[in-house]
Amino acid sequence: DVRSSWALIFLRRAALPSMAGLALLAWALSAVVVVDASQQAMRERFGKVDPQDVLQPGLHLGLPYPFDCVHLVDVQRVREMPIGYAEAKAGADALWTQYHAAEEFNLLLGDGRDLVTINAMLHYRVGDIHAWLYGTQNPELALETLAYRVLMDATIDQTLDAVLSLDIGDFSTRMMDAIQAEADAHGIGVEVVAFNLRELHPPVAVAHDYQSVVAAQIDRGTYIMEAQAYRFGALPKAQANAVRITRQVQAEQAGRLSQAL
Repeated sequence: DVRSSWALIFLRRAALPSMAGLALLAWALSAVVVVDASQQAMRERFGKVDPQDVLQPGLHLGLPYPFDCVHLVDVQRVREMPIGYAEAKAGADALWTQYHAAEEFNLLLGDGRDLVTINAMLHYRVGDIHAWLYGTQNPELALETLAYRVLMDATIDQTLDAVLSLDIGDFSTRMMDAIQAEADAHGIGVEVVAFNLRELHPPVAVAHDYQSVVAAQIDRGTYIMEAQAYRFGALPKAQANAVRITRQVQAEQAGRLSQAL
């Protein structure tokens, strides 16, 4: 009993210093920063940051929190940003008359009457960690806004037929270059990897009507081509018959004239 009482007293006396020591150790360990192979980090010391002080992958020693505050960013991961839609539906058919996402946005075209639905995926990664963290308050929202503005600039003066006739590969490349230029100009600090245009079609609400118009235009073109083909085939025959009849009449006139003389 005596030994138990002394042990209890000892534990009570040692508990507070032990907890304080563990807390101090944990606080001291906050000065050690481990940056993974796919990451970079920026260190804020006393609330100030040095743009050149980018922590590369490895083990780094600094001051404990809150004197040093380290921000880790995965710079190797390729991020995705949907453009023109939100919450894509898995397994949706690539048809104009079906919605491919929970919400699809429409862009107004140049004549002020037509709308177009564009579903694309923007792939990017962080290229400049300092610009990504401190260039804008919300870099992802800023990049999305720039992407929509570039997309509108590329289609605002086009008609629906002109937009639907675009070369998808060339259009995607131009969009990628334009978004990269805007991101660099605004100091967002991203590297645009790809701009994949998935869908380009009239709004689903008018897709059936547009298909009917296109079908009528195709039929009209077919009828015109058939008429021209008939014309090009029948005209030479008619001209040949006219020449034959003219020569036959001339021959008969010559025969009758010779008999009269």
